[in-house]
Amino acid sequence: MSLLKQLLLSVSIAIAGILLGTLAFSIEAARSYLTEQLQSQSENAASSLALSLSQPGNQDPVTQELLMAALFDTGQFAGIRLVAPDEQVLFERERKPLEMQARAPEWFRHILPLPQPQAERAISDGWRQVGNLCVMVDNRFAMDALWSSSIRMTGLILVAGGAWALFVGLLLRWFRRVLHEEIEAQVLRIGTSQSDVADVGESRVAELTSVSHAIQHTHVRVQQAAQAQTQRIEHLELETNSDPVTQLPNRKYFVNELQKLLLSGPQAQGHVLMVRQRDLQAMNTSYARHEVDEWLKSVWQQVQQLLADNAQVQAQLARLNGSDFVVLLPGGWAPRACTWCSNCASCCSRRTWRWGRGSGRAGRLR
Repeated sequence: MSLLKQLLLSVSIAIAGILLGTLAFSIEAARSYLTEQLQSQSENAASSLALSLSQPGNQDPVTQELLMAALFDTGQFAGIRLVAPDEQVLFERERKPLEMQARAPEWFRHILPLPQPQAERAISDGWRQVGNLCVMVDNRFAMDALWSSSIRMTGLILVAGGAWALFVGLLLRWFRRVLHEEIEAQVLRIGTSQSDVADVGESRVAELTSVSHAIQHTHVRVQQAAQAQTQRIEHLELETNSDPVTQLPNRKYFVNELQKLLLSGPQAQGHVLMVRQRDLQAMNTSYARHEVDEWLKSVWQQVQQLLADNAQVQAQLARLNGSDFVVLLPGGWAPRACTWCSNCASCCSRRTWRWGRGSGRAGRLR
C-alpha cells in the first residue's frame, strides 16, 4: 500500500471513529434527556392528580374514578392505580402489551432501553389518608422519538462518511494526475534529448517543487553524461576505423567494406587500386617523423580530392599499412582509374584488380 493511501486510511479511520463517537454520544445524550423527561412527567402527573383527588369536593369515589380515567385516556401513561391503606385496590387501569407497541424495532429497544418511571403520591381527606396513588408513564413516544433521532443522526453520519469517501477518491485521483504530470512524465523524459524537454517551472504542489527541480537537474546531468559518452564512442570509433596519421580508413574498415560489396549480389563489380608509396623507408631515415607524416597526409589529401573530382562513383581510399594504400572503386574501370593517379606516378607504384560476375573474388591482375 502506498504512503498516501496509508495516510488517508489512517485519517479515514480517525474520522470514522470521531463520527461514530459523535453518534454514540448524541444518542446517549438524547436517551438521558428522554429518561429525565419521563421521570419528570410521571412525578408532575402524579402530584397534580393527587392534589386534585385530595380536594374536599373530589372525595366522591365516582368523581375520583372519572379524574383518573380522564388522565389515563390521554394515552401518555402505561398505568394508574389507587390503593387504599388496607391494600385494597380502589382503581386500576393498565395498558396491555399489544396496545404499547412502538415504531422502534425490538433490537433497538433492547440495546437502548428506556425506563417506565412511576411516581407515588399519598391522597388524603384532611388529616385522614384515603389511599396511595401510583402513576406509570408510557415510554412509547419517547422511544419513537429516540428512534427517529437515531435514524436522522445515522443518516447524517453516513452522508458525512460518503462525502469524505468521495473527497478521498477525488484527492487520490488528483494526486495521481499531479504525480504523472510533474514526476512520472519528467522521469520518463530523462533519457530523451534536451530539445524534447520543456521547462516545467514551479510545481502546483509546494511539496513537489524540490522533487521537480531535482529531476530537472538530474536530466541535465544525464544529458551531459550522454553527450560525453557519445563523443567518447565517436572518438573510439574514429580511432578504431581510421589511420592516426592520414586520417584515412584503416585496413579493418576497408576489408569490411570490400566484403559488403562482394556479398551484395551477382551484379556487383568494380576495381581495387593498390598503391604503394615509394622510398617511404628512405624518407623515414632522412626526415623527422612528423615531417613524413605531414607529407603523407598532404599527398593523400590531394589523391582523395583527385578521386572525388574525377570518379563517377564514390571512391573509398584507405591505408593498409605503412606504405600500402588502396582505392576501392565500385563499378569503375581500371584504365580510367589508372589515369586518375598519373600525377602520382613519380612517388607511387600501383596495381589494379577487378571483380565482377564470373571473375571470382580475387579477380585478375591488370
